[in-house]
Order: sequence, then C-alpha cells, then structure tokens
Amino acid sequence: MSEMPVTEMGSAGGAKSRAKDAAKSGARNDGKDEAKRQRFFAGQCRELLAKRALGEGRPLTCHIQTFGCQMNVRDSEKLLGALLEMGYAQTDSEDADFVVYNTCTVRENANLRVYGRLGQLGKKKETNPDMLIALCGCMMQEAEEVEKVRKSYRFVDIVFGTHNLHRLPELVWRRISDTEPGDGHDRVANGSPGGISGSTLQNAAISPPKPKGNTKTPKTKQVIEVWDIKPLPGAQGTANAQQKTANVQQETANVQQETANARSASSSEAAQRGDDDKFEKDQADTAGHAWDSIPDIMEPVSAARKYSFKTGVNIMYGCDNYCTYCIVPYVRGRERSRRPEDILAEIRALAADGVVEVMLLGQNVNSYGKGLEPAITFAGLLREIEAEVAAADACAGITMGASEATAGDQNKAGATGTASGRAGNYTNEKAKAEFGAETMLRLSGLKRIRFMTSHPKDLSDELIETMAASKALCRHVHLPMQSGSSAVLAKMNRHYTKESYLELVAKLRKAMPDISITTDIIVGFPGETEEDFRETLDVVRRVGFDSAFTFQYSPRSGTPAARMEGHVSPEVMKERFDRLLALVQETGAAASQRFVGTVQEVLAEEENTHLDGYLTGRMGGNGLVHFPGGRELIGQIIPVRITLSKGFYFYGERPLP
Repeated sequence: MSEMPVTEMGSAGGAKSRAKDAAKSGARNDGKDEAKRQRFFAGQCRELLAKRALGEGRPLTCHIQTFGCQMNVRDSEKLLGALLEMGYAQTDSEDADFVVYNTCTVRENANLRVYGRLGQLGKKKETNPDMLIALCGCMMQEAEEVEKVRKSYRFVDIVFGTHNLHRLPELVWRRISDTEPGDGHDRVANGSPGGISGSTLQNAAISPPKPKGNTKTPKTKQVIEVWDIKPLPGAQGTANAQQKTANVQQETANVQQETANARSASSSEAAQRGDDDKFEKDQADTAGHAWDSIPDIMEPVSAARKYSFKTGVNIMYGCDNYCTYCIVPYVRGRERSRRPEDILAEIRALAADGVVEVMLLGQNVNSYGKGLEPAITFAGLLREIEAEVAAADACAGITMGASEATAGDQNKAGATGTASGRAGNYTNEKAKAEFGAETMLRLSGLKRIRFMTSHPKDLSDELIETMAASKALCRHVHLPMQSGSSAVLAKMNRHYTKESYLELVAKLRKAMPDISITTDIIVGFPGETEEDFRETLDVVRRVGFDSAFTFQYSPRSGTPAARMEGHVSPEVMKERFDRLLALVQETGAAASQRFVGTVQEVLAEEENTHLDGYLTGRMGGNGLVHFPGGRELIGQIIPVRITLSKGFYFYGERPLP
C-alpha cells in the first residue's frame, strides 16, 4: 500500500478520500505502518465525534465491561486508550454512547452471561438509537457465536476478535463514517491481514439480514471483522483443515479414553509423556502454520490504565498446550512471544510514567521465547528487566548523591551512590551512556515485577534460581494444579503427575521459604472417581496453598473433554466442590498465619470502601491488606505490620518510624 505521510494525516482537505483509500487496503498493512494507520483513523473518528458532541452540548462517553482473565483486563486498557484517543470520555455506566463488551469463553456460562447482559443493552439502544455497541474478545473468535450475533443481535454495531483489537479506530470509523457496505471499501479482504500467509477474515463490515419479527430493533450497519488464522489458505485448504481437525479430535478422544482405561500406566511418567507428546503434535498440526509467518505482534497505539501506578505488560500471546478441557488455544491462537527489546521499551515508558509495579502476562509465561532469535528464556527476560532496574537504581543513587554533595565531593558522592545501588558494577558514566540519566532516574521508580500464569510443566530450575536471587520479583507464583490425580492429569493433557507437581512445590519452597503459592483446581473432570478426588484433597493438604480458585467442570464445546465419557453427575460434583472449598479455606487460613506479626511491603492501591480512614493494598506475596492511611499514600509501597489474618485477607498497622 502507499504510505500516508504524517503531514497529511492531520490535514482536513481530502481526509475522507484518504480514509477510504486506507480502508481499501484493510488489514493488508504490515506491522511497522499499523500504528500510523490507526492514529490516522483515530483522528478521523475524533473529527466526526467532535461534531456530534458539539451538537449535543456534552462530551460523548464510553464504557468497557471486561469478562475473564488478566489478559482481557490488559486488552481492555488498550481498547480504552484507543477510545480516549478518538475523543470519548470514560464512564462507569452502561448508559454510555459507546459500550464495549470484552468477552471470555472459557466456560459456556461466560457466554450466557454476555448474552444476558446484551439483551438489557439492546433495550437501552431502543431508546437511544445513536448508541454504539461492540463485542470483542475470545467469545468472538468462535464462528458460531459471531453468526448468532449477526443474525439475532442486529443492534450490535461492531464485532472483532482477539487478534485485531489494535484496529479498533479503523473499525469505529467504518461504522460512524458514511461509507456504505458494498461500495468497495467494506468487502471481505482476500488475502491476509497484516501480510499473514494462510489467514482469512471470517467477516468484514457486512449488512445484516432483514430482521424477523422485532421491528423495534434499530437498523444497524454491522462491522464484523474477526481474524481466523488457523485454517490453511484458500477454500479447499480451509475445508481440508476442518476435516483434519475433526479427524484429530476423534483420535484425541480415543487416546484420552485409552489413557483413562489404563490407569496403572498413567503412574509411569514416561508412558504418560508418550501419549501426551502424540496429542500435542497432532493438535499443533491441526492449527496450521499461519502463526510462523506473522512479521510483528501489533500492539494498539495507546492504553489507558485503571491504576496509574501498576499495570500489565503482555510478553506473549496464545497457547500451545491444548489441555483437553480448554478452548484458549482455539480462540487465542498459537504461542507468539514479543521481542525482549519491545517489552523492555514498554516497561521503560511505563516506569517513566510513574508505574511502580508491572505484571508480565501470558497464557504460559514459562514458555516465553520459543522461536525467537537470538534465543531467550523467560528467566533470561526477567534477568534483563532486573538488570535495567538495578542499573537505574545505581544511576539514581549516583545522581542523588552528587546533587547533595559539594563540588569538591562529587567523586565521593558518586562512588557512594554506586555502592548503594543494586548494580554495583555500574559507574555513573556507564549507566548514563547505556540508558540516559533521565531514563535511569525514572526507571528506578519501578519496584515490583510480577508474572502470570505459570504452567507447572515448564517452570524450570533456572526460573527458580532467578526468582530466588531477585530483589524486584514478587515472591508469588500462581501454579495451576487442576487436579491431584495423575490419571486425571493425563486425561487433561497436563504433562505432569501428582508427584512431579509436589516436587516442584518443594523446590520453590526450598529456594524461597517465604513464597506464596496459589492455584486453580477443577472438580468433576470426566471420569474423575472418588479416589481421584481424594488425591486432589491430599495435594491441597500437603501444599497448603495461600489461596485457590476452584471450579466445577463445565463442558466446553469444541474441546476433546466435552466428548469424553464418564461425566460426573451435578450432585456428586457439587458435593465434592463443597468439600474442596472447605479444605481450601481451612488450609489457606492456616498458611496465612505465618504473616501475622511481620512487617510487609504493601502497595497502597485504593481507599477502603467499608472502613473510613483505611487503605487497601497488596503484599509482594499478593495477599490483600487493609490498613490505616490517607489517599496521599496511594501508589506508594508502605511498610505495614500485619496484625490479623482473616484467611484470604489481612489487617495491619503502620509501624512507628
């Protein structure tokens, strides 16, 4: 495509013509031009929305409702940043001019919740036809859900998925501009979004069919753009891929059933690994090879953080694990890692903007780096981030020491500052030369690094050693167990056993006795026996998790587990769930007692809504703490003495100086 010069992007003359030319090329833009492209469309939207706001005598508002995980929370921050850039003002109410539902599809109940809320939203739009509604996220990566929205929820204006959220400004422009469907600018793009070989667009900016019955529903020009990058290129390739998927899924179901029948074999990790490796290879082939040709991971132009002092940073996208109960690989795609230099640049910018805590996000952060050149592991990435923070602290110490000293004591002050920094080998000149004095001073404000989520099969000794040696990494790991039964874990395709999970916990606790460990547990997976469930209870007792997210198994259409035999009855599942929950509460309360009487570093996050004069924050181990303090402390890390444990949260007091 022809480049849009920066000088033209801000001009008024010919803006509509340039916008239409840009829309023609659709998603065929490459990564390096995408930010420029979306800023252009954000500017076009801003002009159109400003005219409407002027006519109504008020600012136009937007609201984002987030369903699901931390990845979705971070995605919503990016979407909000784009909406603010377009000229919208944020509101907490769904009585907004633009409402976005960022959806989750991990469980069927999540889909039902969205449709229930969407029905209420449709009634609001009947009284406010100018209201815009958008659906995005994991649920929208399922073709049947997109078709349901297209046919039955015609009042929804914009639909997009997980892979193209960076294109929100362009999608909004398509909806609010006078470009009509079918004029050559809103057709399905043949070829690949972003130059991705083997990719297709499921739909793009189409007019919905004529409504049946409900004539009150306002007519809407729907803009639907969902990137499905799993099938092979072309119609025949897509059909072949779909047939292959069906064949592999049937074979997978057979393999998993055989595993369940051969319970004695599952106790052998080598035997289990053989079946699991076969399963993983087949599923990887099913997904196609489109991911390998993506040139860049395209991040949105901007983001609006919920908290000014902490946020998430995506280090990778997608998942290659194909757990038999999980829909995530099908809606988030294959694993892709961001380049470390891009991650570091984002963290530097966040630190310069006052962020003191970042959470590194990925479906499985422990597998970060696969396929990158030069090679790097997740532990290696953490060390690079920490090295910059250490260098920043050293430089900050140098600068502060020098500024407080007399001219004759400059060298002495600099040496003292270097010694006091965590990177003692950094001199004033070296730190400034590599990073710049101003950047170093700002980056030194970054105090905490978290990450989520860790898959037990990939948590390496290298990572444990890195965590133990770190000053900035929080002593907390979320380590989803899912089940304590090796037989059930084999059917889940989790690649570890009860014994290896317990060994991993022992390694973590030996290296970091103060570490907090949290987990996820599924009750009632197909074929789970009472004996299997007791194995889960045994692990909970032996580990003593700080807390656990517990779930009753819910079949997810499209996953191998949904077709497995031996589904546990709702009555048995509920009874087991209640027993597990009681034990988790008991062991969590016991584990939390170790913090009582200790002084913990707590990041003050917000005013307590139930106790006047109290703040709420989190310890490095992720425990929630309520303690006295004023709002001027929000965003700061405060020493707090823990005085009382209430199981999954604490009360504390600020110790005297």
